[in-house]
Amino acid sequence: MRINTNVSALNTQRILGQTDASAAKAIGRLSSGYRINNASDDAAGLAIANKLNSNVVGMQQAQRNISQATSMLQIADGATQTISGILDRMKELAAQGASSNIGTESGKLQNEWDSLSSELSRIVDGTDYQGTKVLTALGTGLSVDASALGGDGIASVSVSGPASAQAYTFANTATDGNAVTLTAADGTSETINVTVDGAQTLQFSGLGVTVQTNSNFTRSNGTDTAGSLDTDAFTPSASGAAASFLVGSTGDYTGNDKIDVNIGALSSTYDALSTASLSSISGAQSALTAIDTAVDATNTFIGKLGAAESRLDYASQNLASTLQNTQAAESTIKDADMAQQMTEFSRLQILQQAGTAMLAQANQAPQQVLQLFR
Repeated sequence: MRINTNVSALNTQRILGQTDASAAKAIGRLSSGYRINNASDDAAGLAIANKLNSNVVGMQQAQRNISQATSMLQIADGATQTISGILDRMKELAAQGASSNIGTESGKLQNEWDSLSSELSRIVDGTDYQGTKVLTALGTGLSVDASALGGDGIASVSVSGPASAQAYTFANTATDGNAVTLTAADGTSETINVTVDGAQTLQFSGLGVTVQTNSNFTRSNGTDTAGSLDTDAFTPSASGAAASFLVGSTGDYTGNDKIDVNIGALSSTYDALSTASLSSISGAQSALTAIDTAVDATNTFIGKLGAAESRLDYASQNLASTLQNTQAAESTIKDADMAQQMTEFSRLQILQQAGTAMLAQANQAPQQVLQLFR
C-alpha cells in the first residue's frame, strides 16, 4: 500500500479530465449549433464547409443581382408600353392628316405630333435605373456618321430593326431620277420612289434605314451630282456594350456565371418622327411610313426585353435550387445534430458525476494505511 502515489486517484482524475473536455465540447456545439467550432474539431470538414459557405454568399448576392436586373428591365418594359401608346396616337394623327377632310386644320395635328415626338425623346433619354439609361444602354446599338457620306444633301442617317453593321450603297439610276435604291453588302436591297428634291424623310423600312435629307438634296439620273445620294455609301458602327449581370458563383465569372443582355437602343429609332410634317397629305403619308418603322423597331426591342426578363427568371429559379442544395451540403458537414449532441451531453454529465464520486473514493483509499499504526 502506497500513499505518495495514488494511482487510482490519478487514473480517475485523468479520465474525469477527458470527460470534462468532451462535455465542454458538447456544450459548445449545443450553444452554437455547429458540429465544427474550430479547426481541431474537423480540419478537412471545416475547409470544405468554408468553401461551400463562400459559394453560398456569392450565390445569395447573385440572386439579389437577378432581382435588381429584373427590376431594371421592368422599368424599361414599362417605358416601352408608354412609348407604344404614344406611337399609336401619332399614327392616328398621321392617318388623319393623310386625308383631305382635315382641310386647313393640319397645324393642330402638327402641334400635337411635335409635342408627342418631344415626349418620346424625353422618355428615351430620361428613363434610367441607378444612372443607367435603360432604353439606350442595355446593349450595343448602331449609328451612322452622316458627315462621312459623299453627298452634301444628307442631314442624318439612322438605323434600327433589321439593319446591321455592314456596308450600304445608294444608287439613283432611274431615267427620271425618282427611284433610289439602297443595297446592303449581303445583297439585300430596297427601292423607294422620291418625287421631289429638298428636305424630306426617305424611309427604307425593309432594311431598317432612315435618311433625312436637307435642302441641298437633289435627285440624280445616274450621275453623281452634287447633293444626290448616287454612289454614296456608309457602314453603321456599333456603339455601347451589352449589359452584364453576374448570376452565379462557380468561379467562371467571365463565362457561365454571367448573363449578357443585348437589347439594343431606341435612341435613333424616332429621329425620323421629329422632322415629319403633317402639313400635306404626302407628308402625312411619309409620317405613316416612319411610324410603322418606329412601331416595328419598338416591338423588336420589346421582344428582346421580354426574352431577357424570361431568361433572368429561369436563371433565378435555377440559382435558387442550387443555393438551397449547396446550403444543405454545408449543413451536413458543419451543423450539429442537436438530438445527438444532447444525448451525448447527458451521457457525459452522468460520467462526470460518476467520475467525481470515484475520485472521492480513490482519495479516501490511502487513509486505510492508518490502520497499520494502531
